[in-house]
Amino acid sequence: MQRRDFLFMAGAASLTPATAASGAGSAAASAAGSRVMALDDHGAEAEWSVTGKTDPDAVALIEAWIGKSARAVAAYYGKFPVPRVLISVRFTSDRQRVGGRAWPFSPPRLELTVPVNADETALMRDDWVLVHEMTHLAFPYIPSRRHDWMVEGLAVYVEPIARIMAGHMDARQMWTDFIRMMPRGLPAPGDMGYDVTQNWARTYWGGAIFCLVCDIRCRQATDNRKGLRDALRGINAETDFSRDAGFAETLALGDKATGTTTLTDAWKQMREEPYDPDLEALWKSLGVMVAGSGLGFDDSAPLAPLRRAITTA
Repeated sequence: MQRRDFLFMAGAASLTPATAASGAGSAAASAAGSRVMALDDHGAEAEWSVTGKTDPDAVALIEAWIGKSARAVAAYYGKFPVPRVLISVRFTSDRQRVGGRAWPFSPPRLELTVPVNADETALMRDDWVLVHEMTHLAFPYIPSRRHDWMVEGLAVYVEPIARIMAGHMDARQMWTDFIRMMPRGLPAPGDMGYDVTQNWARTYWGGAIFCLVCDIRCRQATDNRKGLRDALRGINAETDFSRDAGFAETLALGDKATGTTTLTDAWKQMREEPYDPDLEALWKSLGVMVAGSGLGFDDSAPLAPLRRAITTA
């Protein structure tokens, strides 16, 4: 099974509402056997713990996995999104793949489940779940479930770009995934806009389509000087997952950072009415081409400079 084929249909990764008492985060921080590690050069740190398999090699692998994932997220945002995060990792024989949840406590908390037989290849080369969960930390907690499509779609979109920027993934793999999977996020007959029709495909891949479209529109509006990453950095400069925020206000923060109204305009356009960007035409404009069993780039395509800028650190 190729990367992302099972994405979220079996709970591979999820964002969990803050229904538990905020004191739960403090309880996790004092768990026996917790360790502290630096996540960037700006003082961010993780307090992390491992259960289910605590031999030195397993613990060292988890530490390396957390560190590598954090570097990818920091490459995209310029720093790790929160000053402190609690991370609990549980090895289990009940799962075949890594799973994760993000909890918007203060400090925020990530819960990861890892197959007991997971090795260096599974975590250090193939895994994307931890970067996805860490990406949630850069966006405020939005209480309204109507906007889960943005929260989850954002993590789907940013995760591979962050890994490319950190040198952990090839851009061809990301565009291959997007071409193969994004059609699942297109509106089906009878579907309405993002705030109205909500299912797993529209939430995750539909939300990722929204982010890609906004990235392109923002770059077009600024002569490719700014994109979605600048908007998200602007949002993270003012807030993070430990705090609640309104959706419109959050998008306005991103627009302020780019000097455009890209996010707000796109939301108004797509929130109630279905939106189909014609992905086939979009790939052609970006210069992304399926060639036989592989994928190639046409750098003479009109939006090729935008495509390159999207994945350039």
